[in-house]
Amino acid sequence: MLDDLLGRTELKQRIEELQDEIDELEDDLERAERKRKNAVTEKQESDRRVNELESKVAELRDRLERAESDEEEYEFRLARTVRDDDLVQVLDLLETARSGSEALTTVHVAPDDRVPDEFGTETTALLRRVESKTGMVAFGDDIGVLRAALVPPVAVDETCVEHAGRFVFDRSLFELSETHAVAVVRSDEYAGGVYVDGERVGFSSRSTEVKSKHSKGGYSQGRFERARDEEVKKHVREAVEDFESTVRGRDLERVFVAGESRVADRFVDELSLRVPVSKRTTDATGSGEDLLRGGYETVRSGRLYVV
Repeated sequence: MLDDLLGRTELKQRIEELQDEIDELEDDLERAERKRKNAVTEKQESDRRVNELESKVAELRDRLERAESDEEEYEFRLARTVRDDDLVQVLDLLETARSGSEALTTVHVAPDDRVPDEFGTETTALLRRVESKTGMVAFGDDIGVLRAALVPPVAVDETCVEHAGRFVFDRSLFELSETHAVAVVRSDEYAGGVYVDGERVGFSSRSTEVKSKHSKGGYSQGRFERARDEEVKKHVREAVEDFESTVRGRDLERVFVAGESRVADRFVDELSLRVPVSKRTTDATGSGEDLLRGGYETVRSGRLYVV
């Protein structure tokens, strides 16, 4: 009763209510602390996992860099152009090779075909890096003593693999026929000749002014490229006309077209001759006689690769 009179009952009730709130807040704080500790533990675990994954990524990147470095270091032991006596000696050596039954493998690869996997991963990977408009003929033995390839002047007809006691290949792939014609074409130059028994009996050439640099006054880059492309197409058509006029009446066995890859492709597409055609890429420069001479050196040569 006295407490009521003095107002202490209400104060005591308020104190009890506040104490209950304090207890609840302490419970909440304890739960929050447990959650915080769990969160810290989870964060530490996440940090540890992130560190592990970053270390793994660094390790894999290092392995990848080493692998790419090893691939770049793995090159042909020999890669050179062979013609005339050098080419004859290489062919003679390959023809005389003998081994046990089906121990020697010859792989003919047609232009734009994929090299079959006959000589192991590294050798095959190297051979697949060879760019050739005429394909190639690859040679190898079961033991691995010999791994070589020859890019011939004449295009390989089809891709095939042969196992025998000797290397099986057609030597005519590497020899120019008695009567043949050669056209060397660039985007602004052309030269062509007819050859009989190694002697040139016909010649023609053409030089064309083709836009080579874009000026900012008038043409957009796109319009410039289209205009230049039309000029190149016109040059190629006229070069084909000159060449067909030069070879007209000749009993050709084969035609060789050498030059910039895209331009040579266009030249061949425009040809109406019913004669087998082989394409070669050449870096021959100059014009007229010089251009034909440089292109002819490419046409009559082979490219030897030794692994």
